[in-house]
Amino acid sequence: SIYIGLGGTGTDAIKIVKEYFLTTCGHVPSMIKFLAIDTNQAELGKKGFANNEQMAIVLSKPKPIYENAPKMYSWIPEKNIENIQGIGNRGAGQVRSNGAFALAVKENSGSEDNLTNKLIKLRNNLVKVTSDDADYDLLPSTVIDVHLCFSICGGTGSGMFLEVAKIIKKVIQNSNLIGYAVSNSFYDNVGVHWNVKSNAYASMLELDYCMHAHRREYEYSVYEPVNEKPFDALMYIDNKTYTRNETEEEYSYEREQVLSNIGYAM
Repeated sequence: SIYIGLGGTGTDAIKIVKEYFLTTCGHVPSMIKFLAIDTNQAELGKKGFANNEQMAIVLSKPKPIYENAPKMYSWIPEKNIENIQGIGNRGAGQVRSNGAFALAVKENSGSEDNLTNKLIKLRNNLVKVTSDDADYDLLPSTVIDVHLCFSICGGTGSGMFLEVAKIIKKVIQNSNLIGYAVSNSFYDNVGVHWNVKSNAYASMLELDYCMHAHRREYEYSVYEPVNEKPFDALMYIDNKTYTRNETEEEYSYEREQVLSNIGYAM
């Protein structure tokens, strides 16, 4: 299994999973790998992941990168172009196209530390494990479970999750990819979280299209064709448990409770 966290929410969730392994096993078994991805380098560095378990996607001079190749990034909405200037090492600023742009630049660079190469190393390290490993008995299966956790309302998770899923499926072709999409219900207060609802709505629209575009009813869509689903399964995670009828009260969960639940699920 490979546990991948995108952004603050995703990396917090897989951090809990790693802590579970350390508490119960005393170490992380060799059949388990982690990758924490964020655009906020400072926050990522505080979460206790080893160097080979983390990837900070930061841009030192984002605006010139765009200006040198505007056609390559023509998918960025015109109203968001000025926001590119704010990309650095402190996050994507709740702008989805910022997260997508940072990932695209990293991938286009062809550098050794881009996501594709990181995943190749993880995959190779995982498949090298043999049945002689003392940690476990090797199952008669070649399928690799990949758990991808992210929020659909910030700039990093909601901006990258579909492209990250595509890269995972390309690199780890025998993967069973399970997504955990945390909704905007945890970040609904106005002011600081000004963009979360629109980000979540746009993310859900794109996700729904990509999960169904291989079907016949989308055959003549004007949008980019999608031949394969990006996820084998995806959990949409809200902060409430809803009931069958009005006689029972709904229960609201705090963010930490839900992250713990996600950790147990993974």
